[in-house]
Amino acid sequence: MSFLSLLGVTLLAGHVSAFRGQLAASAYTSKPNSPGFIYQNIYLTDYTTRSTYAAQLYGGFNGCTTSECSV
Repeated sequence: MSFLSLLGVTLLAGHVSAFRGQLAASAYTSKPNSPGFIYQNIYLTDYTTRSTYAAQLYGGFNGCTTSECSV
């Protein structure tokens, strides 16, 4: 499921009329045994419901420029 799909489902699931929160991303990280494999940790905080969500965005945000992002 793509990150935007997950975000959309999350926002529609509650009684939130507008998103009020924060989206943050970590620095690029690579796996020690996979030299070409990079990802970013994505953190979403909803101030209205006080919910927090986290996911790994494979390829980082730069990976979303040529194709759909996979989370």
